[in-house]
Amino acid sequence: MHVKKISHKILANTCAWMHAAHRNVLSIAVLATIESRHLSITGLGRAIDSDAKEKHCIKRADRLIGNTHLYREFRDVYTSFTHLIIGPAQRPVILVD
Repeated sequence: MHVKKISHKILANTCAWMHAAHRNVLSIAVLATIESRHLSITGLGRAIDSDAKEKHCIKRADRLIGNTHLYREFRDVYTSFTHLIIGPAQRPVILVD
């Protein structure tokens, strides 16, 4: 399965409570990060796969980073991903080598 399908499926399953538009933008940002391996706003914007001009993709990444509503949802996103990764375990075992 391709990265795009996998990331979209994981976000759809773990963040079903999230507004669809926010989930879509988050999915696009995750894909851009994976493909470009850059976490700057311009790096994300340049890596967004879109027919829009680069300038507009950079603005899109900037609006994502500055979105206060989405920022408030990050704790819930982290909680959802934690439940996906560790399951029902209250105290997961973490091995450090």
